Amino acid sequence: MKNFNEIVDNVSKFIDECTALVGKYEADRWDMKLISDILNSDGRLESPIEEILYAALRTLIKINGFREWDNEPTIHIIPQIKIGMFRVDFGIKNTHPKHKHRLVVECDSQQFHERTEKERRYEKARDRYLIKNGFKIFHYTGSEIVKEPFRVAKEILEEVTDCDHINNGSEI
Repeated sequence: MKNFNEIVDNVSKFIDECTALVGKYEADRWDMKLISDILNSDGRLESPIEEILYAALRTLIKINGFREWDNEPTIHIIPQIKIGMFRVDFGIKNTHPKHKHRLVVECDSQQFHERTEKERRYEKARDRYLIKNGFKIFHYTGSEIVKEPFRVAKEILEEVTDCDHINNGSEI
């Protein structure tokens, strides 16, 4: 059996070309998958910051292998879910038997949040209700999501997976 050093240069260069081609193919497939998910969200991804966070979460789930348990997805990202009488930007749940977590994520852009006293009262009441019903709540500003989407997604996934080392793409 040959070892790696015995592959001639022209074969090695061609293998690099093959790898680049497969990488481009996979990148294009992933690009189309994320675009399709966002376009087919039936308006549940209501803002660009929600779309960015959704894409970052899906990407980190894929590259970290948080895919399936018994052929079912374990981490569910549910945009614009109604919990009780309140609607939240994202419900994130991990259904893996060892890590059953429920997390609410709010994307707080200045354009839509805490503009009036009534809106602030609503959001505070919603947070109290969710906490009393066993949810953790993470709030992120629109600026945080736009500037560091993978850091935000990493924090969320660390919370719902009990994993303290999630690859945020910088290790690839």
